[in-house]
Amino acid sequence: MYEFIGVWRSWLARTAGGREVAGSSPVTPTMRYTVYMNDGTTLTVFVSAIVQNDGGETLVLQRSVSDEYLPGYYELPGGRVHVQETLESALSHKLETEVGLRSCESQFVRSLANVEAKGPYVRVYFTILLNGSIDVKLSAKHDGYKWVTHSSVADMQVTADTKAALSLQSDNNDDKKTTYCVHSDGGSRGNPGPSAAAFIITRNGSHVLSGGEYIGITTNNQAEYVAVLLALEALRNIADADDTVLCNIDSLLVVNQLNGAYKIKNRDLWPVHQKILELSDKFGTVTFRHVPREQNVEADARVNTILDEHNR
Repeated sequence: MYEFIGVWRSWLARTAGGREVAGSSPVTPTMRYTVYMNDGTTLTVFVSAIVQNDGGETLVLQRSVSDEYLPGYYELPGGRVHVQETLESALSHKLETEVGLRSCESQFVRSLANVEAKGPYVRVYFTILLNGSIDVKLSAKHDGYKWVTHSSVADMQVTADTKAALSLQSDNNDDKKTTYCVHSDGGSRGNPGPSAAAFIITRNGSHVLSGGEYIGITTNNQAEYVAVLLALEALRNIADADDTVLCNIDSLLVVNQLNGAYKIKNRDLWPVHQKILELSDKFGTVTFRHVPREQNVEADARVNTILDEHNR
């Protein structure tokens, strides 16, 4: 099994005749039911959702006992991408029909490629963070569901792809493996307007460093980027080259752009985006993760304090 982080989408767009959407939008080629490769083989595309509740548990669905392939096995919500569907629209459709979940923000996290008897395929994963409980409404394809952790699925009948995805997600979400945890935020009063950027850095739950500054007249997006840049620049003075860094950002757009899932139309963002990527190479691992605003209140408050002080 092979892991690709965003780059495969451009490749599929070239080989399958898809299109890349310019601007701050997902690079979502128009997918076929199967993608026909130059060597005559076909590549089937699937999409899956890692739906997590407030406790960090993931939703898995139990296949019907009448399922043709793996009856009774648990899997993540999702399925095959059909003709003229983008990844996001396919994901939304699967979530609505399989669990009754509508209008939720999703974040692209990874794609895994594999080969089975029927040929090669790619499964694309998105995460969805819930703020509260949901009323799961199953379709006829599934007989039940559970909220699980990576460790709790060890004794369950789980599809191989689901087990692999939960294992990788567990590695990414394990704060104990993270040397430094960053919460950053940027804000503009006017968009564009007077702006500030701020960050909070912790280690093992303890405050290490915080900072921020007034950055002049910019947009919200620019301020968000500058906040991440300031945090990584500050970390260069205290972190080692093999340290891992988890950047928590409440802007889903910025997270997806930094993870390579979205293109950047605003050329003013290109230099700071490039600087962030270059700084990320100075550490062992840097992960950009989307968090709800409720989990970023300290950095947000610091931004507002800086703006208030500037206006005095």
